[in-house]
Amino acid sequence: MSQTPTPMSSAPPTTGSIFRDQRGYWTVVVPLPSVDGKRKRKVFRSRSREKVMAHLRAFEDARRGTELPQPSMYPTSSGTTVGAWFEYWLVECVYPQLRPKTAEGYRSIVKNRIVPALGASTPISEVRASDIRRMHHLIRESCSSTTALNAHAVAARAFQVAVREDEIERNPVRLVDPPRRNYTPLDVPSTSEVRDLLRMLQSHPDGLRWTTFILTGARRGEVLGLETDRVSESHV
Repeated sequence: MSQTPTPMSSAPPTTGSIFRDQRGYWTVVVPLPSVDGKRKRKVFRSRSREKVMAHLRAFEDARRGTELPQPSMYPTSSGTTVGAWFEYWLVECVYPQLRPKTAEGYRSIVKNRIVPALGASTPISEVRASDIRRMHHLIRESCSSTTALNAHAVAARAFQVAVREDEIERNPVRLVDPPRRNYTPLDVPSTSEVRDLLRMLQSHPDGLRWTTFILTGARRGEVLGLETDRVSESHV
């Protein structure tokens, strides 16, 4: 007599998997509640195994409480908001693919610049080119043109994924030119001023170090780390 197979539970397992990737980062992959029947997961990386273990323990504590993200926090094909989409994009596309510090930089731009400018509750299908231009203006009012340019690039990548996953028909960021970067003119000393400075440095306690800075254009760490066997006596 055949037995009816017991259906497998759709609930995610209670523990995540920990391993060390090819770049030497300890990595933990923890399961999240499924959305529309699709499996979801979150990835956390660190050079420290202790930090990864702490992250896993925090996840387990959240599973026993109410802090674990619910399916409603993840986007669906209808009415996805800017806040929900960018959170989904960070978890699914940014953290699994980029180095931790780079991913944190993306998150900072998203949380502090892009989402506040576009509106977390705004449906991504309603974001227009004019909204992207307004985002540029808002960011440049309080930040540099470089920050506005970085926000433009990050938003373009996130919306392009939304196009690929059929959340929106076209990328509104691609319809707008990137903001121009402002260049501050440099106050460069004249040749005679540099000569006067070099003469003054001859009697200065750190004169050799500063002279090396001026004549080579090397950065501080490069000069301080310079070893004697790397210096040719004919150039001293």
